[in-house]
Amino acid sequence: MYSKKLIGLLFASTALIATTTVAQADVSDTDLARTAGSEWLHTNGSWDGTRFSTLTELNPSNAHELQVKWIYSIGGETDAQASPIYSDGILYLPQDNAVHAVDAQTGTRIWKYEHELPEDWGGQFVPFFTGKHRGLAISGSNVYFLSNECSLVALNAKSGEVAFSHKVDRPYPKDF
Repeated sequence: MYSKKLIGLLFASTALIATTTVAQADVSDTDLARTAGSEWLHTNGSWDGTRFSTLTELNPSNAHELQVKWIYSIGGETDAQASPIYSDGILYLPQDNAVHAVDAQTGTRIWKYEHELPEDWGGQFVPFFTGKHRGLAISGSNVYFLSNECSLVALNAKSGEVAFSHKVDRPYPKDF
């Protein structure tokens, strides 16, 4: 009796560890090369940008049955023009020099990162451009985005903590 309980406990522990390990796996080059399925790792679904998913649960015959499960407002003062990416149950949304990580099941914010801009940032036309992010990238354990003042920022996908930030170009002129 004791050995059956121990075997059951070991089996359950092994299953839990395996599940936890899979859930926390980094995004690999192999993952990124796949056609979009249960993960949406690219702005357009895949490297070739087809916006095609191999999932079959949703199709033209049942699309009318869809219902809103939750709504999440990203705020911002400009119009959003970016596609989210999805990995491991988290939806990542870029907007207005910020990245939001949202639980895909509940619509609850997990974290938000807002890149700090210089004090003299701004000018007459800058607000028009600040919301125009064309997407995020994910690789390994990081989500990447380009800030409004041209810094490449890597954020830990689970915590939102900055892994690194590197200025890759001069920022927009103050009044361009």
